[in-house]
Amino acid sequence: MSAPDTEFTTRLNSYTKSQFQRYLNWYGQNAKQAKNNLIAGLVVMVISSLFLVFFPGPMDDMSFLQYTFDPTKAIKLGLLLSILLSGVSIYTSSKQMKCYLSTEALLRSEYAKFNARTSDNAGPNDEAAFRAFVSGVDGIMAAQNPEVVIAVARDNDQ
Repeated sequence: MSAPDTEFTTRLNSYTKSQFQRYLNWYGQNAKQAKNNLIAGLVVMVISSLFLVFFPGPMDDMSFLQYTFDPTKAIKLGLLLSILLSGVSIYTSSKQMKCYLSTEALLRSEYAKFNARTSDNAGPNDEAAFRAFVSGVDGIMAAQNPEVVIAVARDNDQ
């Protein structure tokens, strides 16, 4: 191996370990967290629905200050609200999970194009392919979530 090849390999390894792998890990961890939130929301929704369906009949009326109310209705209203909030949580978590997984897939496809040297602006040599790979990854990250780029760059500086 000549000196330029060794330098190129060092730069490639450094970039894939410091930037690219961190991006993949960040999106993988957040997709997992969104999936866990989705499952938790589903569990809360199912349990609340079961309580709502199988809750015992009316209780004695209760009074608070001057108002009299049926506690069964208050509990059922609370459970309905719980179901509604769980539904919103499920919707949000599923959208986040899809976004994280799609970005992770874009990053992996960019890496696969680099390994196959099929990128549009990659030349016949490794240096041009590496530049195309870096610009492709940076373009994906800038379009998807620029805050992650800032956070990873700050983390690399430490």
